Amino acid sequence: MRRALLTCAALAAATTQALAQPTKNFLWQGNVPIPDNGVPHAPVTITVPADPNGLDIVADLNVDAIIQHTWQGNLSVTITSPAGTSVRVMDRPGFSGTGFGFSNDNLGNPSTGSPFVWDDESTRAPYDSGTAGAPANSPTGSWRPELPLGAFHGESKVGVWRCRVEDWAPGDVGTILRFSLEFTNVPEPATLGLLTIAAIAARRR
Repeated sequence: MRRALLTCAALAAATTQALAQPTKNFLWQGNVPIPDNGVPHAPVTITVPADPNGLDIVADLNVDAIIQHTWQGNLSVTITSPAGTSVRVMDRPGFSGTGFGFSNDNLGNPSTGSPFVWDDESTRAPYDSGTAGAPANSPTGSWRPELPLGAFHGESKVGVWRCRVEDWAPGDVGTILRFSLEFTNVPEPATLGLLTIAAIAARRR
């Protein structure tokens, strides 16, 4: 009995690992003004459909963006899942409670189309004071978020995701040009159970 249970567990783990390999990207592009000085506004939304293979549970999420703005230190960026979980991936870089933060332009490069990426597995610290490479104009590549995107792990990706950029100081304005969500997913439990049963049946043959 114990051997059978271990076999089932091993097959379930192997099935999950095998199915979690592909990533899927969901891209929004447009031209949405960012209101100045904390004025509320509607977020950019990305609707993620159900996966035909049942790979709907978030195992990993990276977010990228291109934001055109003349003062990075004014900006915060928050991602909210369909389940209502919110993660602030950037919070006024260079701002320590006084002053106005980094005065550099843009996140990502609007001229080349290269995005700024938030990735929990990045080798670079969050884009903020004391981080190598910060501040810079139009920074690109991957950076760890202020708060981990791992907060979304285990949730369903299906539904409407909200990407909100807020400007917390007067005098500079900007535009959201791009957001992209890159998911690595695993099956929902019911789907995983069926796949494991199928794997056991195939093994017995």
